[in-house]
Amino acid sequence: RRQRQMCIRDRYVALETNDSSLVGEMPDMRVLEHAILVSSVNQCLKLFDRSTGKFIRDIGHVGTDPQGYAKDAWGKVNYWVDYDQNIIYVLGWGNDLILYDLAGNYKDRICIDDNVRYNLQQSYLYVTYGKLWGHNKLDISNRTSPLFCIDENSNHTVSYTHLTLPTKRI
Repeated sequence: RRQRQMCIRDRYVALETNDSSLVGEMPDMRVLEHAILVSSVNQCLKLFDRSTGKFIRDIGHVGTDPQGYAKDAWGKVNYWVDYDQNIIYVLGWGNDLILYDLAGNYKDRICIDDNVRYNLQQSYLYVTYGKLWGHNKLDISNRTSPLFCIDENSNHTVSYTHLTLPTKRI
């Protein structure tokens, strides 16, 4: 009989600290294939090398201009990553998302129509291949489904009022 072994490899990476790369309070991070993306209080998103911890660059900026993004009530930036396309989706000031690539370049802005009753700040999002799958955790009305999908390419929003999950009989 052959046993399978599971190996978890932890690695400590100290992030570079200098005037440009200081991480504030309540840090939140996403580990990407070659980088670490960090959000913290009153800071813009910061990108570090995953192997060395060296500071690479800021991603975008907090601001009210068309390429600027918002901070939440805690002073943090809300963001999601499309790991398949290496695109960062950052919550803007309206019910919109600001898109950046890992090189820090502004890519696009997705504006959610006012008639769509989704508050992105109060949603759980999963992003893959340009589609944002979400659950609006505070929606308790009958007007819209709490489940939705936004297609970045068409800026089209679909809500799922009747979702049937596959079941397995035991």
